[in-house]
Amino acid sequence: MINGSASWDSHVVENLEKSFLDGQKVDFFIGSPKSLYDCAHESAENNPDKIFLIDETDASYTFLQTFSDATRYAYFLKKTYGIRKGDRIGLLLDTSYTSLAMILAINALGAISVMLPTKYKINEIALLVEKTTPKLIIYGDKFSLLPDFEVPNLKLFKISKGALDLTEEAYKENLSCLETNLEDPAIIIFTSGTTSQAKGVILKNYNVIHAIVSYARILGFSGDDSSVLCTPMYYVTGLIAIFGLLLFLGGTIYIHSKFNAVRVLETVRRHKITFLHGSPTVFYLLLNEQGSFPVLPSLKKIICGSSNLPKDRISDIYRWLPEVDIRTVYGLTETSSPGTIMPHNTATSSAIGSSGKPIPGFSVKIVDNTGNTLGQNQHGEILVKGTNVFNHYYGIDDSPLINGWFPTGDIGYINSLNYLFIVDRKKNMINRGGEKIWSYDIENELCNIPGIIDAAVVAIPDEKYGEIPAAAVVQNHENKRTKSEIINHLKTRLANFQIPERILFLREIPQTANLKQDKKKIVNLFLSREKEE
Repeated sequence: MINGSASWDSHVVENLEKSFLDGQKVDFFIGSPKSLYDCAHESAENNPDKIFLIDETDASYTFLQTFSDATRYAYFLKKTYGIRKGDRIGLLLDTSYTSLAMILAINALGAISVMLPTKYKINEIALLVEKTTPKLIIYGDKFSLLPDFEVPNLKLFKISKGALDLTEEAYKENLSCLETNLEDPAIIIFTSGTTSQAKGVILKNYNVIHAIVSYARILGFSGDDSSVLCTPMYYVTGLIAIFGLLLFLGGTIYIHSKFNAVRVLETVRRHKITFLHGSPTVFYLLLNEQGSFPVLPSLKKIICGSSNLPKDRISDIYRWLPEVDIRTVYGLTETSSPGTIMPHNTATSSAIGSSGKPIPGFSVKIVDNTGNTLGQNQHGEILVKGTNVFNHYYGIDDSPLINGWFPTGDIGYINSLNYLFIVDRKKNMINRGGEKIWSYDIENELCNIPGIIDAAVVAIPDEKYGEIPAAAVVQNHENKRTKSEIINHLKTRLANFQIPERILFLREIPQTANLKQDKKKIVNLFLSREKEE
């Protein structure tokens, strides 16, 4: 087991003390704000005239304006819709100044923002709405025709053109800071996967704040830092690791409602952005544009999380931007974003490929199928516990925690220096006639082959072995490889039983709405090709 509170230097764990929150003893940063709204209040007091948000029209908003508007929105919601502490408010909005201020307003009232993915179809959104039964849904022009949701007394409020203008004097009164509580539920964010299986993760104020302060301490950020918010707010990366972090620090955010690699890099160059945080997919797309952006002198850090980042991809980023500090992060929606963070530049580390060490107040252990703790370098399921870990899913009475530990469904190991390495998702393990195969191992080797820019490995049924590995690959048009060339290369790097027995060439790897590889869809592509053959 690794204890994050004992893994960092004194400046990182300063003011980290035992606290009782939700009836449990946890490590928490004493003196921290109590909520996102509290962060907005403190930044408005400390830097009232500093620009916090710049939207896609180049309109800019100070910390004082953001806090004042959030407070006005809170009184509007309270007076017009009777929103009270504990009420759930569905947010079906693209990222904008108004949507961000609305999150703060809901938080100010002690109500709960239910983050509805705007990429989903109406029928998928309806399933999530009916699971969480909000009192109110706030939506934008994109969803002008909402169905009759099967939720009693549900109210709908449309924000036209992404803006909310409160001109009534009643909403301009009493702009004092509203009282928030660390133990109040703040956000419901849905796990990835099919909509019918998606679960609503309830994050409380203390989960969110602890995650934010941990990011700030470990990565050494300050109010001088800035970033591009191009990740939707229904992901913890966008909501906590970018918006919440820079709100807390007093930094600056450039809002992009949709991700576009060229536009992100243009913003970095033009506005001297200091850090970017995204998924491996984001950095794969940014790498494709490096020819037009050979240097980005303002960029200090790149933070990459959520899934496997091949060593070769890390090296590619380092060759492009050798002055940039590259940090890998392992985390989940259930951990309020961060779980482990690389303590130094992963590109130059002997532990390249690792996801780092647990943040303060967070612990990790590896267990076998019977729940026994494993030793160093032994593969097993990753279990986590800590201040930033949620307690339960909305509407599900049984706690997913086992004696306080959350089973992540990820397979990994801890090396002799207490670095965590992610091997694969437990459900993605391929069992070829009793031989265990991890898809990440094959994917990483595929991405090391010149000309292959992305790869996904899945298990497909096999009469002899039960299941066998099959690979979907995306190639560079200028440097294509044949199936034989790919297999011959892999034979020099992998055991024979790990070699994919089928290879499918695609223009792009299918993704879920959460920008993760859609392995179910990839399996179906292989199966449909088999039928055609």
